[in-house]
Amino acid sequence: MNYLIDLINKKSESSSIRFCLVFSFLFVTLTPFIVWGVVCIHNNKLEDLPAGIVTFGLGVLGIITTGKVFEKKEENKNGVS
Repeated sequence: MNYLIDLINKKSESSSIRFCLVFSFLFVTLTPFIVWGVVCIHNNKLEDLPAGIVTFGLGVLGIITTGKVFEKKEENKNGVS
């Protein structure tokens, strides 16, 4: 829990991109699978997870992860840990 609090604390060295990465990862990965599970239980059969949802999730995570990588490279250039 302290890690999550440090992500939004301005005095912490953790960046806001890391905050976006953690919560976007949780939201983008858990939400489709929870909805898929509810639909499967409701219909009483196994349904396919639409490929568009998987592609969208991977795109969002790719964008945020790329942003974090570039931010970390800039921090390393400037000597920030």
